[in-house]
Amino acid sequence: MLLIVEWSDTTVGCVMTVVQAFTPERCRRRARRPRVDYSDEEVEHLLRGVARYGHTWDRILRKFRFHAQRTPQDLKEKYGRIRQNVCMI
Repeated sequence: MLLIVEWSDTTVGCVMTVVQAFTPERCRRRARRPRVDYSDEEVEHLLRGVARYGHTWDRILRKFRFHAQRTPQDLKEKYGRIRQNVCMI
C-alpha cells in the first residue's frame, strides 16, 4: 500500500491529512459466486428454521441442510423476499 501524506501549516495549527492510495492488486474485483436457485426443500428448511430459531440466520444455516455456498446473509435476504411476496398477495 502506498501512503500519500499532505502537510499544511495554518495559523490555527498544523494540519496533516493522510490519503491512502491502493496498489492495482488491491483494486481488482473478486469474482462473484455463481448464482444457485433455492430448492423447495431449502425454502421449507428456511421457514422451519425461522419458526424455531427466529432470525438467528447462522444457527438456521448450521442446523438445517442448505447448499454449501449459502451464507447467513443469503438466508436473511431470501426470507425477506418470501415475506414480500406473501404480503403482496
